[in-house]
Amino acid sequence: YSVFSVKECIETVISTGGYSASAAVITDIPDGLTFDADAVRIGGAIDSLLSNAIAYSRPPRQIRIWYGSTATSPCHELSIRDNGIGIPADLLGTIFEPFQLADSTTLSRKYDRIGLSLSIAQKYLQMHGGYISVQSVVNEGSTFTLHLPKDRSAGECP
Repeated sequence: YSVFSVKECIETVISTGGYSASAAVITDIPDGLTFDADAVRIGGAIDSLLSNAIAYSRPPRQIRIWYGSTATSPCHELSIRDNGIGIPADLLGTIFEPFQLADSTTLSRKYDRIGLSLSIAQKYLQMHGGYISVQSVVNEGSTFTLHLPKDRSAGECP
């Protein structure tokens, strides 16, 4: 664990992954925002979500990353929204399971995915006492939100 700049972490993920070449990535992260966590694991979770957001978006690919937690919330909330294909409501409960894709027969071939990144990202957040939630509308896009305790000694995010 270490205290690290969320903005710098996200900028590093975007730069290292070359994501700006594939999509318009707009960030709205407050200056000075820090997380007290494992920067490598949280960066890995952000990278997985950003990679998926870009892979499943439709041109023109537009990704938005923002911080939405209130001052009184016990958890940080970092969201990543895409303008992609969306996920059917009846499949939302399975996407964090290993080797699962929303439509595995079509998506694994079309997008060259095997279905591990969301499972690993969710595990990283759970190791920190947090989790990832998702909201999605088919043909409009998805929003994945990382929930991470602000005070790691306080326990898990509700």
